[in-house]
Amino acid sequence: MTEVRVDDSDARLRTKRHCSLPVTATMGPWVQRAACRGSEIGPYFPHSGGSSAGVQARAVCAVCPVQAECLAHALAHSQLQGIWGGTSEQQRRALRREAA
Repeated sequence: MTEVRVDDSDARLRTKRHCSLPVTATMGPWVQRAACRGSEIGPYFPHSGGSSAGVQARAVCAVCPVQAECLAHALAHSQLQGIWGGTSEQQRRALRREAA
């Protein structure tokens, strides 16, 4: 399973944690075009599951040119946490059940 790395080694990033999505063999080059690349990680990994959790992240996903690739990656690699391709953990679980 591929994880989202958080790079906080740079002093600029110590107060705000940023997504550091590396291009890996499992993710592919689509990551370079992701609208979330370089943004704060917090909205993509909300702590609560309430209705407002992830709203900011989903807004970014809605206009992302690689939303479909991101969702496909999350489903293929069983990403259990966070917002991926505009979907929550619960939505991805439902999609996996439907596909089974």
